[in-house]
Amino acid sequence: MFTLVDTLFIIFSALVNPLILIFLLLLISLLLRRKIYSKLLVIISLITFYISSNGVMSSYILSGLEKYKAVDAHEVASYRALILLGGGLERQSSIVTPTILGYSRILEAARIYQIAKNQGINYKVIITGGDVRKYGISEAQLYGQILETLGVNKDDLIFEKESLNTYQNAKYTKEIVDKLPYKEYLLVTSAIHMKRATIYFKNFDIPIIPAISDNPQAIVSFIPNTYNLTLLNLAIHENMSIIRLKLYNFLGINSKENVFSRAGQ
Repeated sequence: MFTLVDTLFIIFSALVNPLILIFLLLLISLLLRRKIYSKLLVIISLITFYISSNGVMSSYILSGLEKYKAVDAHEVASYRALILLGGGLERQSSIVTPTILGYSRILEAARIYQIAKNQGINYKVIITGGDVRKYGISEAQLYGQILETLGVNKDDLIFEKESLNTYQNAKYTKEIVDKLPYKEYLLVTSAIHMKRATIYFKNFDIPIIPAISDNPQAIVSFIPNTYNLTLLNLAIHENMSIIRLKLYNFLGINSKENVFSRAGQ
């Protein structure tokens, strides 16, 4: 049952991706013999592209995800530990670096740590993220190295280096927090990712407080913008992943199969 449900869900998720949908519509239009239907599909493709890239749909879907805010000094003082979610790595020539989203999360974790330090509070930083793209170094390790250069004490870093996706971030972090004395943890990730991350971590009974690192917004314009299309794709991915978790929990699949074992889920 798992294989069938998972395959169908993956296909459905692909079809709601605007770029894939547009590509399929154009491909079908080339294969159709009747020109009237072919032209109709081309028009539908263009309308889909415009709606997906003018910022209106992106803003609407993002509004349901980005409901969180960055924490201030008063909130930082109320806790003693944070969980930093990996945001990916990329290779530039021979150098492996965090992605743009990864850098924002690292900087926010460092900001929280320094705010706490200035108030005489010692923070623990749990970094979760494995070697998703097989670069020879995990997200947790590289992020930790950068945090050290930003003034975070090495002894305050705790590493989770096996996870390949957000679901596993939560699953493997659960094993760590169960051994720690803290009642709640600040969860550091991007605003667009926070809703899903919060649901996943609560799924494993990890008490977290959202602490966003960035808050990307769509640019509403009459002129199509690929930036809006990118945000829409990310937002759809987040929502589909949330639906997937709830559906699989309802069907009892998560407890029976190695679900979310693929990177990026």
